[in-house]
Amino acid sequence: MSDNFLELSSSLTSQYSPTYNSIRGKGYDDDDEDDDDYESTISISSDNDQGSIEPVKIKKKKLDSMWMSHVCDEIPGDNVCHHVFVVKSKKVTFCSAAKVASTTTKQYFYDIADGEIEMPEGARYGIHEAQWKRLGSMEQGAISYILRDKNWTHVFFWKHVVERFVSGYLDKVVKVCEKKKEIESHMVLHYYVQYGFSCEKHSDIDGFVSFIETVPKIEGHFAPQTPLCSVQKFPFTDIIRVDENFSSNLKKLSAKLRVKHPTEKESTSTHKTGAKDKMVDIFKGKPKLVRRILKLFEVDCVNIPEACDVQDLMAAI
Repeated sequence: MSDNFLELSSSLTSQYSPTYNSIRGKGYDDDDEDDDDYESTISISSDNDQGSIEPVKIKKKKLDSMWMSHVCDEIPGDNVCHHVFVVKSKKVTFCSAAKVASTTTKQYFYDIADGEIEMPEGARYGIHEAQWKRLGSMEQGAISYILRDKNWTHVFFWKHVVERFVSGYLDKVVKVCEKKKEIESHMVLHYYVQYGFSCEKHSDIDGFVSFIETVPKIEGHFAPQTPLCSVQKFPFTDIIRVDENFSSNLKKLSAKLRVKHPTEKESTSTHKTGAKDKMVDIFKGKPKLVRRILKLFEVDCVNIPEACDVQDLMAAI
């Protein structure tokens, strides 16, 4: 592992603990006179003998009352107005970026909603076209109530930065370019054509990383995940990692919400995308490329240092 890489990792994580107290969010307390950090607990999904969601101490700032009262007043408003979904009957909201098990999580909340969420007939993109209630579609008074009421559960799903990037690369770039498909308007890659993307120049991992580094505005599949859900502002109560334990963590969430856990599809129950298994081969002899990817997602590394823990990967390559 190079000294330069170690310096980068240190600079991104030095002021945060290596565990989940990395979330520099704001809590429920709307007393904005005292803006000092304070210790608070947040439910973090992790395996334990009791099969429950463990509370972990994290550093948070008190939630700004003004932000709660006006978060979605303006258009387009904060990111959460569009990307946080609300299931009123279960008093739960959730948010996740693209390539963070978004299909699986939406299916989960659709299944536990008891008919609250309607699905249009013949939906081309399935669960993504269901009639989800976005936070920003609600009256501001209702939004403020949801953010303040401690009976509500707010869930943020996250994924390891490099694994998520590789998953997106394999699914949205390699799969299309290897089949020599025309880049059609509905494809993710179509967005990047305007910036000069071509399979001939940018389909290998080195070329794609170099290309993404030049794009002025990155679309959702390759954009950082924590700003999308405003983790430094929104009062998330549960932070759930999407990994090999994802299925068991969803079961713990069902227990917390006191709902019958829905039957999961075998293909998605462990949420294995293949990206993790292929990362060593992809980055063999290319530690600097890993460092460049971390730099692209520096905000995620600061907010969730564990999302950028690449010690095992660096040792393997």
